[in-house]
Amino acid sequence: MLKRRSFPIRPCNSYAFFLMANWGVIKSCSFEETSKRLSKKWYKLSHDKKKEYEDMALKDHARYQRQCVFTKERCRARDWITGRLRLRS
Repeated sequence: MLKRRSFPIRPCNSYAFFLMANWGVIKSCSFEETSKRLSKKWYKLSHDKKKEYEDMALKDHARYQRQCVFTKERCRARDWITGRLRLRS
């Protein structure tokens, strides 16, 4: 069985990319206040600006899909090798 750290990191959505890009821009004292301000800013954001973050999310999703395929192939190869070694014993 694969250890958890060898699984691909799940992809981020467009809102998560927006938060990562803008978290330091909003100056407030609490997590709650910062989250509220950023959610309002996201809501008011134009479609063109949101499209940038949606493109980032699509690229991240493609990366995740590639890593999943690679992980499955690696797992199959490992199972084949360990199964092969058991047959010899």
